[in-house]
Amino acid sequence: MLVRMGLILYLLVTLQTYPRMIKGCNQLLTPKQFFDKPVNVFSLNMWGLTPFKGLPDPRLGFLPPFKKERFKGVWEHIKEKSYDIAFLQEVWFKQDHNSLLQSKLFSTEYGLGSTDCKGSDINDEIILPNRCHGLVTLSKAELKENEFVEFPEAGEIFESQASSVYIKKGFLVSKIYFEDDIEILLINTNLASLQPRADVNKNIRVDQVKQIIEYVERDKKPGLVILGGSLNQNGGVNTTEELQLLEEAGFKDTFRISGRHNSCSRTTSCFTWGNRNNTFTKKGLETYRVDNVLVLNRNKETEINVTKFEVGQVKVSLPDDTQVSLSDHDPVHVQLKIRLDNTLKQEKE
Repeated sequence: MLVRMGLILYLLVTLQTYPRMIKGCNQLLTPKQFFDKPVNVFSLNMWGLTPFKGLPDPRLGFLPPFKKERFKGVWEHIKEKSYDIAFLQEVWFKQDHNSLLQSKLFSTEYGLGSTDCKGSDINDEIILPNRCHGLVTLSKAELKENEFVEFPEAGEIFESQASSVYIKKGFLVSKIYFEDDIEILLINTNLASLQPRADVNKNIRVDQVKQIIEYVERDKKPGLVILGGSLNQNGGVNTTEELQLLEEAGFKDTFRISGRHNSCSRTTSCFTWGNRNNTFTKKGLETYRVDNVLVLNRNKETEINVTKFEVGQVKVSLPDDTQVSLSDHDPVHVQLKIRLDNTLKQEKE
């Protein structure tokens, strides 16, 4: 009888803790736990599907190279570096999303906000990620009130054999609640694609940025807003119209705050696409800063310093020991030192 009661108690404890185990290894953090150390933010466009120059695949006709190995490399890198927040784009397939859960962080759901999103990539069958947005946010702190806000216009995305694929464009919103009524708003986005030679999506991206700003201005409660993802701008180290709109709304570009715009080159790069050290960069391609992390500080008593801004040159090993980059984009890593005022920082008794 004692053995049976012990087994029942063990099962009850296991069932109670299981949801937290599968959602992430971290519980709700206090301001002291979260802000007494630098907050590390990671952003990467995962290159989960390509309609242009993908590898031949009998199930579909195109897929980006080494997708399975690269996704594994991403969650291993996130786990190893212990990032606090990760903004990921182009996570088109459910299996790829599931692999990211091995980072042991809290995660937004696959296809959040789109019941029609059914993208699947298994050994003998592939289902196109129709009506999917591909956005995933990970965090050490639990993510609340997650929602996807769709843009009215997506812009030109796919050509030729992928013209039948309808990809949603928009932004993924999450909130982190801490003790002492502290609230952080996270925004993850992938704006209309950049086509440098004839940037037909330029005006669409401007309108998309305006929609993000309107959303943020309607919600006055969060004291800190962190925006990450692919803004797909075509301005190099210069401020573009999209960034200027965000700056006028109070956002600060971590790239410029860190001073990295004064020390960029093709070898020690601030650019996130077209870098020479990226194994997927073809000779002669131009470099672009298409991936960004911006912060909006609404509390005058709170100080935010960018203590690190770097574009990583992260590689993953294939079975034959060949090293390849995590994506055709290179990841952005930003380290923020957030100092709260004394009133906010006090722990509840």
